[in-house]
Amino acid sequence: MTKHTKFYDILGVKYDADSSALKKAYKRLAKKYHPDKNPDTEEEFKKISMAYETLSDPLKKEIYDIHGEQGINERGGPRQSPMDIFNMFFNTQKSNKTADTIYNLEITLEEIYNGAIKQLSLQKNVICKLCKGIGGKESEEIICVVCRGEGSTETVRQLAPGMTQRMHMLCNNCGGKRKVTEIKYKCDKCNGKRVVLEKKILEVNIKKGTRNGQKNIFHKEGNQEPNIESGDIVIIFVEKEHSVYKRNGSNIITKMDINLTEALCGLNKSIKTLDNRKLFIQTIPGKEVIQNSEIKVIKHEGLVCENSSKRGDLIIQFFVDFPKSISLDIIDELELLLPPKNDDEFLEYDNTYEKVNLENYENLDNEDEYIDEEAYHSTHSCATQ
Repeated sequence: MTKHTKFYDILGVKYDADSSALKKAYKRLAKKYHPDKNPDTEEEFKKISMAYETLSDPLKKEIYDIHGEQGINERGGPRQSPMDIFNMFFNTQKSNKTADTIYNLEITLEEIYNGAIKQLSLQKNVICKLCKGIGGKESEEIICVVCRGEGSTETVRQLAPGMTQRMHMLCNNCGGKRKVTEIKYKCDKCNGKRVVLEKKILEVNIKKGTRNGQKNIFHKEGNQEPNIESGDIVIIFVEKEHSVYKRNGSNIITKMDINLTEALCGLNKSIKTLDNRKLFIQTIPGKEVIQNSEIKVIKHEGLVCENSSKRGDLIIQFFVDFPKSISLDIIDELELLLPPKNDDEFLEYDNTYEKVNLENYENLDNEDEYIDEEAYHSTHSCATQ
């Protein structure tokens, strides 16, 4: 009897190779010739997959050993796609649950400070109660003609000139279920889809100190499908910008404008907190002077620290509003009250100096000379924690 060795030669194994040797050979070759790694090796990858599928199945192996490749084509039954074989072998097949549903939920700094509970209204797929997820009044289903029962279709995406990637996409006709309900059997409620949209209200707990981007997961509350586990609903918290405060970890930062009198002679100010309390702050006249851009801190008035009952701090950066001009009538009196000028201030102009004009700065049309005000002031920001 003539030995049919083509599939053995493709895998590079002996005629009496056992299951372990077949797996080892397929693993090595499938990685080497996978189309995602090298698009030009697609045909080789298909041959490797067919050889492994045949020789790893005792019944198909027996048919091949006796009748060869023609026998497999005639009697070997349905074949798996090369990608399905690869995915099952390397355990990269689609998880046996529906995809997670992700929502971005905007939250305010007040909600982060105090904690809150929000109700989120959403829609999700649930199994049709009328047909109990069958899709029709009777359970008559046929193999999907679009994907031929594979649940996915192949598409080619061009990554660059001369470089393509083959991708398997979920079949639009059967939704990956491999089968579809014949039109005459379709359920009146779900129209054969086996699921219907249903409104769902979730109570979302916003814990004190919740971080931007933090997730709240509702396990198995996602879309339903027959004979498959429901995925999760994942809530991602997105912190909204606040008009007064800026967050820095567990600290909150604010800016306060004061005039020159308040900076020099003492100030009395109030600050409204994120839980609507009013804090009174003051400086002692004659002992405390506020410098421009100076930073002060009020301890333990910030956000709750993660996994702790402690709070961060409230940080205040002061900006002193200097007068635009001063009356000549009070300059002499003002000089007596203020510290003396530096020695350089008493220099007199002579021909050893080049005299120039000091003008007000205005934004220039030339982009190269334009100063980005936001970038400039970032060097004076209070993100010092």
